[in-house]
Amino acid sequence: MCDYSLCGVPNRLAVEHEELVIHRFRTLTIGLASHREIQQAEASWRRRDWWSRVRDVLTMTPCEVTAVCVPPGAWLILKDVPKDIRLKFGAQSSVTVQFIQTSVAENMHRDAVQFCNGRSISLQSLRPGMRAEILSLQGLNLAVRIGEDAIHGINKAGRQCAGGCVTLPHGFP
Repeated sequence: MCDYSLCGVPNRLAVEHEELVIHRFRTLTIGLASHREIQQAEASWRRRDWWSRVRDVLTMTPCEVTAVCVPPGAWLILKDVPKDIRLKFGAQSSVTVQFIQTSVAENMHRDAVQFCNGRSISLQSLRPGMRAEILSLQGLNLAVRIGEDAIHGINKAGRQCAGGCVTLPHGFP
């Protein structure tokens, strides 16, 4: 849901169809946050004088950006996927992924996304600035709605997709 490293950051649960951004928090960990909230925090930071900024960093002033927690099994569309990640994982610049946890162990990064070809990447390996849209918080619900097409790797237009991916129409589900 939210990695242990975000425990010192205010957080909330994601909402379906919400647009989020991969963000590096003041704790130096990577997670998801609202684009609007990031912009507001950056504007506030720029308005502060230099000494206030230094004091905030040294005193570990609480982060102004809220981490958005995504439950395992949720479906997302990752957007602006960098070329190296596209090549390594056989993905497009915009790709449907499932949010997973790679372990139940404590005190380690375990949030990841799994591509339709079964390969996964840790959230910590994604680039800040990438965008993500929450398609469904209920993983099983979306898989049932996609149905047999997902199993056979056929998109809604009837075309074969690389790696068994399903191309979802805009606005789906």
